[in-house]
Amino acid sequence: MLPSPLRTHIQTHFHTEITASNSVGGGDINQTARINLANGQTIFAKWHADPPAGMFAAEAFGLELLAQANALRVPQVFFHADTYLVMAWLGRGTAHPRAVDIRLG
Repeated sequence: MLPSPLRTHIQTHFHTEITASNSVGGGDINQTARINLANGQTIFAKWHADPPAGMFAAEAFGLELLAQANALRVPQVFFHADTYLVMAWLGRGTAHPRAVDIRLG
C-alpha cells in the first residue's frame, strides 16, 4: 500500500487518480510499486519510511546525470522527496544475465 503522502503527491503532480498499484520485487531496502494512473500513464515509485538523509535526492541526481550521457535507457525522474522517488516505468528487464554487458560491449 502506498504511503498517504506519496499517493497525494502523485495525484497532485499528474492531475489524475491512481487506478492500481502493484508491488515490484527486486529491491533490498525500499518498497517499490508499479502505479497505473487514470490518464493511462504507468509510473514507478520507491519509498522508505526512514531513509538515510539525502538518499532519494542523490539517486535522482545520479539518474539525471546518466540520462545526460545518453548512453543507456534511464527512467525520467518526475519528483522526489525525503522518503520517496517517482519516475517513469520502463517495464521489466531482460532475463539474460549478460544483457547489459552485451549492449555496452
